[in-house]
Amino acid sequence: MVKCSKMYIQSYQLDSLRNTMTELAYRKMKRFASIDFLRGLAIVMMLFLHVVMDVFSIDEYINKLDEVGAINLLALLIIPYLGGLAGLFLMVSAMGNMVGMRKNLEKGFGTWSIAKKQVVGGFLIVIFAHILEATLGYHGSLGQIMDNLNNLDGIGTEWSVDAWKSNGYHFETIHTIGWCVILNGIVQGYIASKWDLSKDSKKIIKIYWFLVGIVLLMTPLIWELVSTLIPGYPWENSMWRPKIGEAPWYDFIIMFFVNPLAAPVEPVFPYLATSFLGSLIALHMTEPKENFDRSFVKNIFGIGFVMFVVGFIGVVVLLVGLGDFDAAIDLYKTIYDHRKWTSDVGVTGGWFWQWITLNGASLMIVMMAIRVSEYRGSSEKFADITKIFRRFGFVAFTVYIIQWIYFVMHFVVSSVNPNVDAYERMTWVWTWLTLILTIVVFNYLLKLWSKKGYVGSVEWMIVTIANKLTLVKKQIGTKENEKWWQKGMLNVKGGFENPEWVCFDVKNVDEDDKRLLNYFSWFGFIFVPFSIVSLGMVIDIQKNRPSLDVSKYRFLNILSIVFFIIWFLILNVFSLGDFGISL
Repeated sequence: MVKCSKMYIQSYQLDSLRNTMTELAYRKMKRFASIDFLRGLAIVMMLFLHVVMDVFSIDEYINKLDEVGAINLLALLIIPYLGGLAGLFLMVSAMGNMVGMRKNLEKGFGTWSIAKKQVVGGFLIVIFAHILEATLGYHGSLGQIMDNLNNLDGIGTEWSVDAWKSNGYHFETIHTIGWCVILNGIVQGYIASKWDLSKDSKKIIKIYWFLVGIVLLMTPLIWELVSTLIPGYPWENSMWRPKIGEAPWYDFIIMFFVNPLAAPVEPVFPYLATSFLGSLIALHMTEPKENFDRSFVKNIFGIGFVMFVVGFIGVVVLLVGLGDFDAAIDLYKTIYDHRKWTSDVGVTGGWFWQWITLNGASLMIVMMAIRVSEYRGSSEKFADITKIFRRFGFVAFTVYIIQWIYFVMHFVVSSVNPNVDAYERMTWVWTWLTLILTIVVFNYLLKLWSKKGYVGSVEWMIVTIANKLTLVKKQIGTKENEKWWQKGMLNVKGGFENPEWVCFDVKNVDEDDKRLLNYFSWFGFIFVPFSIVSLGMVIDIQKNRPSLDVSKYRFLNILSIVFFIIWFLILNVFSLGDFGISL
């Protein structure tokens, strides 16, 4: 098994302070490679999905599914589902918060001072989400400017001003994360004050499972209560998004607290349950050696698999029950929006099956990342392979806010496409080109920005303010004469480039790896990413553990990848009509 590196203190010179030749010490932080990767994966998936939603001419393809490649029907099923996995980011954020809490407890910080830090941080996320959604976000003024570069005459008088007035209360994943950080921080503080996390962790994990059930049971009651107190909420006149200059002042106060309970798209009910799932997973991951339960990865993956299957069957039954193919397609396209899966559209209780399947899938993704990283003692290698994803996740909030970069790439690509006008929707080839350019531009921007400790990023702003308000500081410097803006610089060296990667101390990992390779190799014939991951593991094992015979899995992986290429090409060439199927 590969051993993880030791923690140490090493000095280095920050690029942003070269002119003054000031030397700062950076602390090599303990990091879970799986958590860092998953956070970045969620952000990259978000960019992919938003590019497809805004750039791909999806309606044109839907209207002629009988004529275009059959792969488009498969994409129609997979892409909206992936769009519903925004809860993955929330789950991973909760994991990181719990890891941080346990780390600070081990350092001797008081329970409530740690909880205070989390609550303050969550509140800052909420405030920044409201402000930045209206101003710099892709729904806000700057985002709308970037989405109308071919019509700059309207700046300041039409759409950019309207976006600022109405999008401050656009409730999405970032708002949900902020509120869940607050609520979960209070719960964590209370639990840690009553029980010892190092001795009573199994009991605390059971408490979190219980809380997951409580939140799910309360969800329809909370929604009904809000609708009773505010008739017509949230759909009537989009009252959940009060508009500056039109809505009365008290609406802004009311909706600030009501929206987390029941607003589209991801209200805290039921997504506080997702946050609790992330917390209990992190408790398993941070268990001391004497209490570590190696079976938690398999057990929680199994729970996620059952949730995924049962929930998906429930969703399919509801869609078929509509009795209208077009209505079913329209509803499925909004699988990300919980409030639309209710009795209002004829799917009473649909939100439950929707939450079950989506969060079951998220649980499986999280467990697979942990299994191939920390469980195998391969955190450092895994971190190196997934570096580009980790870079996006290191300043995830900032990437979310400035994702309007893909608007600019859409403008560039559509402007050089001879078949469309600027910002028009395009075919798959041009959509993929837009996505690739977006990822490349983001990657280089983040690389350059990291040399300055991400000064000016949303994360830097939150850290800078939180350091002033809480006892638990997030600092990288040790010099007394640091400037105020230096104290919030992110620890790129110690937290991203060269941290201490945490591994689990699991015995008999060879046998566990062979069992995992067997599962991945066969499932790869259904979902090729399993085979790609499996092939990577085989190559690593054959290089570093030649005594372990895994040659048959190499053959199976290559065979399944070839199988994928063949059916992918066939489904691109032939349409449903060629197979005698008419929709």
